[in-house]
Amino acid sequence: MWRSCLRLWDEGRRLLNRPRGGLIASVGPGPNPRLQARAYAPLTGIEFVVTQLKSMVLTLGLIDLRLTVEQAVLLSRLEEEYQIQKWGNIEWAHDYELQELRARTAAGALFVHLCSESTTVKHKLLRE
Repeated sequence: MWRSCLRLWDEGRRLLNRPRGGLIASVGPGPNPRLQARAYAPLTGIEFVVTQLKSMVLTLGLIDLRLTVEQAVLLSRLEEEYQIQKWGNIEWAHDYELQELRARTAAGALFVHLCSESTTVKHKLLRE
């Protein structure tokens, strides 16, 4: 079922290929234009966010601004949230983990956006 969800999500994007030895190792020849277009530094940030969220789909949704940090973190913790609703919250553990995951995810996403952003400055020619 998961594989069919990935195929549906990836339709027309050609983002997901066969598994490789990590995200940074996947940059190179082959049909992966979404990741090939990025420099090394943003890929390091993307790999960090994937490690935090444990999902490439959620990471790309976050990087593409389709998800907020809070939404991405909530979706990555679905099982844990279910267990908290069923058995209760341990404030000193669950709340700390949630805030730490949000902070790490936000930091990684910010790093990717700052590394990917390009700005141009136009100088006016002064006439004398």
